Amino acid sequence: MNKIFNSLVLALTLMLVSTSLQAQENRTITTKIADLMAQMPSSNLQLRDKLAEEVIALGSDGFQQMAEKMTPSGKGDNSALVFAINGLTRYASQPGKEAARSFAESAFITALGKASDAEVKAFLIRPLKLIGKDKAVSALAMHCLELKGLA
Repeated sequence: MNKIFNSLVLALTLMLVSTSLQAQENRTITTKIADLMAQMPSSNLQLRDKLAEEVIALGSDGFQQMAEKMTPSGKGDNSALVFAINGLTRYASQPGKEAARSFAESAFITALGKASDAEVKAFLIRPLKLIGKDKAVSALAMHCLELKGLA
């Protein structure tokens, strides 16, 4: 009888944990972005790196949703986004973080192409100067040609 009771308690516990984990996985990207922004600025380097990993975990679409929230000065509060993007840039620029650097480079290039405001574009170019490689140079060259009407 005691064995059956223990098995039943264990089964219920596993179901509750499973349901909790599934609920967390089903959170929308919008909710995940809001949670990340609420933690900005980070209180220490370890948290900043953890949050940068969470930004990467959002994937390209998630990063683009985040970047689309950038507004020109005086038209909104970008402070959390600035901290998130700068944290990602710092994280991706570390030795041994090539996958993070490549993700950030691609994400910034895509966001730059979608941005319509010159100030937002300038902000997105700055991290590319730190982490960008040939792909960023090519994208920036093409972007400059487009701005001049030559492409």
